[in-house]
Amino acid sequence: MRKLLLLSLTCAAALSTAPLHAGVLSTLGRETTETALRTGARIVGKETAEQLSENALRMVLRHGEECRPLLKRAGPLGERALEQAGEQAPDVIRLYARCGEETLHILSKPNKLALFLKHGDSAASALLRHPGIAEDVITKFGPRSAEALMRLSQREAQRLGIMTAEGSLERMGRTEEVFALITRLGDRAMEFIWRNKGALAVGSTLALFLSKPEVFIDGVQKLVVEPMIKPIATQAAAATPWGWLISGGLFLLFLPTIVRRVSDARSSAVPQTPAPHDTPSAPIPETATV
Repeated sequence: MRKLLLLSLTCAAALSTAPLHAGVLSTLGRETTETALRTGARIVGKETAEQLSENALRMVLRHGEECRPLLKRAGPLGERALEQAGEQAPDVIRLYARCGEETLHILSKPNKLALFLKHGDSAASALLRHPGIAEDVITKFGPRSAEALMRLSQREAQRLGIMTAEGSLERMGRTEEVFALITRLGDRAMEFIWRNKGALAVGSTLALFLSKPEVFIDGVQKLVVEPMIKPIATQAAAATPWGWLISGGLFLLFLPTIVRRVSDARSSAVPQTPAPHDTPSAPIPETATV
């Protein structure tokens, strides 16, 4: 008896909400279909339109009426974005409510949407501010780089993108501190880093710069590469075999003298034989005269 009563109440509730769902389904179906046609999506026959409306209704039932503006404007693109977001779908809905149609630049690219879902609003703002640059930078360096990008003009953001692509920023090291500095000082810091990226690749020079960046950025003190030269010279001096070099040099210096003395010693050891013209000739005997 209790089970029968519960079943009756469930059926009554379903019948009472059927017109509401039907109306919502009809409206969502029309809006989603219009969006799909406007954005170039293929709709083949009645079944495809019905499928679009069912997907939209499922999204509304799952995420609430707040997602309807996104579905109305983005159509199937919005549905795929909400599906990809999963439990973070409310973040996507809030992003669209805040940024409007600009959000489609992120929602249409799964990689960019993944960066937003992973790093939050700062990544989304950077992706919208510097399209074509921010994606690679944020992928490599994370949310701190997104905050730094928001403080940069287009030119300086391009320079940051170049340093990321060529690997000079990664070789420099201490990137968290570098991005914190860029976030604090903006274009001034990025321009100085760009002009001195070679010198800053040396750890001791970078440490000196990060200890008092304004002094170098404002030109009060010049950034020199002397700290880089001294350790290299010290290491080279320590690795040089000075004993062998000095011994070899002395040997070469005295080699001619040694050769000459050896030659003279050999000459004096050979016995001297008199020359033929020095030998006295025998006397000629005298003949008697008759």
